[in-house]
Amino acid sequence: MNNRFKNLGDIDSKSINHYYWFSDFQKSTMGPLENLELDSLSEYYWIPVQNKDVSNVFIDSVWLGTPYVKVNQNNEINVKLKYEGREGNKEVNLKLSIDGIQVSSAVAEVNNGVAKVVKIPFNINGNSEKKCILSIDDSPISFDNQYYFTINPSPKVKVLLVDDGNNSYLKNLFSNEDIFVVTSTSSGSLDYSTIPVSNLIVINAVKNIPASLSESIAEFVKKGGELIYVPASTTDINNLNDLFKKMNISQVEAYSSDTLGDKGLYTLVPPDFNNPFFKNIFEKKDQNISMPYAFPILYSKNQSNSLLKFKNGRSFLSEFTSGKGKLFLFSAPFSSGYTNFPRHALFVPVLYKVGFDSFSSYEKLGYSFQDKNFTIELTDPRSENIFTLEGNGIKFIPDQRVSGKQLMIEIPEREMGPGFYSLINKQGQTERIVALNFGKKESIMDFYTLDELKKFQGTHPNVKILPLENTDSFLKDFKNEDQGRPLWKYCLILCLLFLLTEILLIRFF
Repeated sequence: MNNRFKNLGDIDSKSINHYYWFSDFQKSTMGPLENLELDSLSEYYWIPVQNKDVSNVFIDSVWLGTPYVKVNQNNEINVKLKYEGREGNKEVNLKLSIDGIQVSSAVAEVNNGVAKVVKIPFNINGNSEKKCILSIDDSPISFDNQYYFTINPSPKVKVLLVDDGNNSYLKNLFSNEDIFVVTSTSSGSLDYSTIPVSNLIVINAVKNIPASLSESIAEFVKKGGELIYVPASTTDINNLNDLFKKMNISQVEAYSSDTLGDKGLYTLVPPDFNNPFFKNIFEKKDQNISMPYAFPILYSKNQSNSLLKFKNGRSFLSEFTSGKGKLFLFSAPFSSGYTNFPRHALFVPVLYKVGFDSFSSYEKLGYSFQDKNFTIELTDPRSENIFTLEGNGIKFIPDQRVSGKQLMIEIPEREMGPGFYSLINKQGQTERIVALNFGKKESIMDFYTLDELKKFQGTHPNVKILPLENTDSFLKDFKNEDQGRPLWKYCLILCLLFLLTEILLIRFF
């Protein structure tokens, strides 16, 4: 609102402007009072409109219970609720609607100032993108009682398998699950145009990575892709370090081990179940789980990113961040003479976890106007395209840019209501449905008190506070500030008195 006042002042900067500001003076949306930029030549009249007994329950965030949703099967959505109010606790009803049909509900009791996570089961039909609305029955504040989000059932994760070792475990692993679309090739026959359209690249048993491929892979990861690297038994360490240097990742060194040695010495220790990577992978956290063995041929100088370790503390599987993407580095080949990991129970969930995360790492179910922008994955990022955002009766071309396979859209600073917006390409096809919601700041019921406003008024003489506690008192103060005291009556009476006095003087004296 203060920005609007400034814009009006710029239009007519020569005159003294009078601004009347009716507001609840919410701290989360106004920010610190001392940061307000007020025109010293303008007069500001602040009228606080506040309800002392206000309370509010709102939906803070929504996320899936599993990395992806399956059709015609039981799924689960997690809803984080927050309560800001005067009462100690409050009970609310939640309703989940998908494509306009209520599919599930739940009852939750929330405590003041404490976040509450509620799990809501649901089931969906069909593979089309779903428009979902979560509703709560909280009153009297109702603007944030609905949360809009979308669900993409069984999304397709594009996996590029560059395999010079012809490892059947890897190919069968990703081919056996419908969510993965696998392109399998050798390093010598790789079509480089498939790199930017992939979500996950798996490099297995490639002894020497060509410089052109190294550049393409490094760019792919930095722009948000994920890479699994499994070495060959004769991997060129210097060549591999050239790739890691381009990705700003720690260098590796050769590790001398005897593949005929004692397997017990090279057995992995159970994973750290508190590591976020292993969240939702295991149904039961068993520290006595039987672990695979491996004979490593390399090790990273940075051991702090280990997901799976040997007994000596060195890493078998490491996770590294490069730009917006990640590298998952194995220290041993997947051939039978080096490890039994591809035949172990850990193999499938660990690699599936990487695959699922490669799709969901940057896309959210719903966005807020406070997010400033949102990012989606394009169906075909190689084609030139201009996208239009349509919804709630408006249509416009937002600021946008393509980086790799990702399209970033800036949420414009204009009057946009919450709801569903279609992202339309130049062919008139819907690329994606995007859900936008009010920002959470407006849901936090914390306001500046009258004493705090008057304290600010003490250092800003051009700010006047007009409390709206009593209507008659407010109208009186408003007239006094806006029109001054009406003295014309007194002036007329004085004029009549002087005229009467003059008549009397003339008549009798």
